Amino acid sequence: MRIKKFISRNLKEGKAKILQELGEDAVILSTKTIKKPDGTNEAVEIVAAIDDSPLKATKKPITKNILKSTEIPYASKYALEKGENKFMRATSQIYDELNSIKSMVADISDSVKYIHSSVLTDVFRDVYLCLRKSELTEDFSLKIATALSVRGNINSFDEALTEARILATEHIVIKEPVKKQNSRVVSAFIGPTGSGKTTCLIKLALVSKLLLKANVLVVSADVNKVGGVEQLQTLASVSSIPYQSVNSPSELKNIIEQEQKRDFIFIDTAGNSPLNNAAIENVGSMLKETKPDNIYLVQSVTMSGSSFSKSITEFNTLEPDSLILTKLDEAPLIGEIVMALKDTPIAISYLTTGQKIPEDIEPASRKAISKSLLPDELSDKNYKVN
Repeated sequence: MRIKKFISRNLKEGKAKILQELGEDAVILSTKTIKKPDGTNEAVEIVAAIDDSPLKATKKPITKNILKSTEIPYASKYALEKGENKFMRATSQIYDELNSIKSMVADISDSVKYIHSSVLTDVFRDVYLCLRKSELTEDFSLKIATALSVRGNINSFDEALTEARILATEHIVIKEPVKKQNSRVVSAFIGPTGSGKTTCLIKLALVSKLLLKANVLVVSADVNKVGGVEQLQTLASVSSIPYQSVNSPSELKNIIEQEQKRDFIFIDTAGNSPLNNAAIENVGSMLKETKPDNIYLVQSVTMSGSSFSKSITEFNTLEPDSLILTKLDEAPLIGEIVMALKDTPIAISYLTTGQKIPEDIEPASRKAISKSLLPDELSDKNYKVN
């Protein structure tokens, strides 16, 4: 058998070449579109085969026929298409078998996980289901439920739920809230648009003023948002907190140098999309000369887990010290956020649970996060078994 590769402008021309050189008994093994060697235009690559013995008997008359007409004889066309169809059927069968194997592997994986969860007693199976409904991953949920089941000292669902909260959030790092010190503390707030950054800043500024009896200054370095400066100025005015705005890194640096007698200076920056690297770099330039003592990355728990992780990764270029998690009151489920914090660890300083100023902000704790993840309502029997 002789196998040869042909490169032609199109399939019709390629088949004509095959007929001319290999004869009408040639069989096409494969066809594909390629770039020409010189990189210009596309061409068709055809691999064909022929048994050597019939080739000699058919070569001359076929050459003569091709010279007379560019039409491919019906018999030849049938032979070529027959070979091509055989190849396509074989390829299709291979794809079907691969997809079948892939499906079988997925079914086996699901079966193994189900077997593990099905051997749990009712209490721990209910905990497992609650963890899954809270949007924790299947593997992480099963790991927690299994770990609880082997302890041997848990006798009720409520006990199991309490322990599950601890295990589900033990990877979360908590940073203590800022305290009044002998020296001034400068804090900057960064984060994506709509995260509640400006409101968080005012809440902390007012808490510092009222509870710590601190001398506070609020500075707006948000030069992009229309109305952003006015919003912060209004909130500061209502809260009777001194306020200044800047339009450049040098202006911000001057204010920081001048306001040495303040206990706290809170700097609001422009909110940006995590995908806008240039805008994030501009915020970095604004803060570079200032060198804040704390940089808070403010993020809403209403984000998806993937968006939450992506945002942390992009804003990490500004080297935030910790997170402020906002809008816990607006998120029915935060399992994806808890998983994101497992995969992208960063300390958490504060949590916000509403729009009230300054009431709806509190120092972060694993207990508060775990209560949002697995609320007391999970004791409802319908929640567990549905």
